[in-house]
Amino acid sequence: MSRLPTGPLAVAMLATIAAAVLATQAVMSASLVLLGYVVCLSTCIVWWLLTAAAPAPEHRLGVMAALAPSRVTAEPVRPPRLAVLERLVANGMSSALDADARLGPTLRDLARELLATRHGVEADDDDDVAALAGMPGEPLLGPRSARRPSATASGPSAADVARVLAHLESL
Repeated sequence: MSRLPTGPLAVAMLATIAAAVLATQAVMSASLVLLGYVVCLSTCIVWWLLTAAAPAPEHRLGVMAALAPSRVTAEPVRPPRLAVLERLVANGMSSALDADARLGPTLRDLARELLATRHGVEADDDDDVAALAGMPGEPLLGPRSARRPSATASGPSAADVARVLAHLESL
């Protein structure tokens, strides 16, 4: 979109009128009036070229735009590991078999990792991670049961899972 050269055009028109009036009055010599006219027109051309090359100004927001709800520019990025953990928790709460086979080992690995990075405690697969994490006897952090749970039995309650996860976050 091109901008109209209203400022330089108005000055050029005024210079033309002034040159015509001065030439008819014969107050000054004609060559001096012509020189002034040419200088004024060339200045207007340079001014027009410089303003035409400049980028157009951004439109200002309306007065009511500040009251409009802000748009979310980008959705926050969720780590893929968090999405996997959420899915494991949901499946583990619905089935005791999923809780024992998938959720428990993942929570134990997470507890080992947190203990190692935040407290410098290295735990092996044979160690009692629940006791090292400060939750002795916790079935979600304890070793996998020798007996396979029933596939139809429900898993741990949401409160139990939330308690374990809150404790792991506080490590």
